[in-house]
Amino acid sequence: MTPEEKLLFYDVCARAPHGLKVKIIDHEDVQTILTINTNKPRVCFSTENWHAVYIFDILPYLRPMSSLTDEEIGELSEITHSNIAFNREDMENSMCLLDGASIKNNALAIDWFNANHIDYHGLIPKGLALVALEGMYKNTEQ
Repeated sequence: MTPEEKLLFYDVCARAPHGLKVKIIDHEDVQTILTINTNKPRVCFSTENWHAVYIFDILPYLRPMSSLTDEEIGELSEITHSNIAFNREDMENSMCLLDGASIKNNALAIDWFNANHIDYHGLIPKGLALVALEGMYKNTEQ
């Protein structure tokens, strides 16, 4: 697996339990990941029949870091018991610091980013993900 495939695979695996929506390249409709095959870089979807596609045949829909609202930053700060410091000018480069955070709190932040489909790996600028449409995750965000 290439480093890009590995990064995309790890990211998709972490987000799958949260109802990650993806575009299958060369298909019209948005799909939600149902299972992941960890033996090969494939993910599985169900429409009428189960079918598998390779990891590079999908583009996950993610929210850019810059889409975080002040309310969400406050929520993240409360969950992690940390002061969240964002460099608003450099948000697209995923610059987020948890001031004085423990490893556990950093893990909580990553879980929160995954559950809220935030692109903390910078997949969108790399062309490995699409910007989520407004309201796409409204019913699945925590």
